[in-house]
Amino acid sequence: MTMLNQYGFAGHDMYRSYLLPTSDKLTDRVDYLCCGSIISRHIVLTAAHCALAKTATHKITNVRVGEYDSKQDLDCTSGFCAKKSQDLPINYIIVHPGYDTKTFRHNIALLILKENMEYSYTQSKQQQVSMPIRSLDLCNLLYGSSVPITENQLCVGGEIGKDACSGFGGAPLVILDPNYKDKYFQIGIMSFGSVNCGSSGEPSVYSRVDKYADWIMANSPRIV
Repeated sequence: MTMLNQYGFAGHDMYRSYLLPTSDKLTDRVDYLCCGSIISRHIVLTAAHCALAKTATHKITNVRVGEYDSKQDLDCTSGFCAKKSQDLPINYIIVHPGYDTKTFRHNIALLILKENMEYSYTQSKQQQVSMPIRSLDLCNLLYGSSVPITENQLCVGGEIGKDACSGFGGAPLVILDPNYKDKYFQIGIMSFGSVNCGSSGEPSVYSRVDKYADWIMANSPRIV
């Protein structure tokens, strides 16, 4: 197991995952295929493969924030009901110019929303899992023959039953700041993993956020 010697890019509510819906033009069905993290009231950080996800009938059109249970209109627990989730349209997408669809290199993107989101209280019960940061050599051994692993990535997980599987592409990987209680820093963005998700010795690969801090700042219109 290795430890990072510096923190990644920090922002608002970055430890919470949000849904990136795709719409089906033929059936009007909405699917939630990826996640992202909020870095300002109108910017969501996610993976490039999520931002570009589309087929002949599907494409990402908006971002849903504040969701807890997608099967209910209102999320209530212990006598408290949170505000209704928000579906916010995407204005435009910025994908890292070096993104490679075959190797997942520079797998990072920004979703710029048409309007600001409204922050509200979020329940403490979130989908979350603690995973160890591994040596890049392990991921290079597993994936390197077809997908070269670089210093711009992190190798994470590899424990039974603990992983970010299908539907969690673009999800944030965070660490707790030891100097501040309940303050987290995002250090990674879920990129890709093994087909045997959650298997022992088969970690996943994340884009390393601190390597892209300058790119994020340079391409974020007026971070609020």
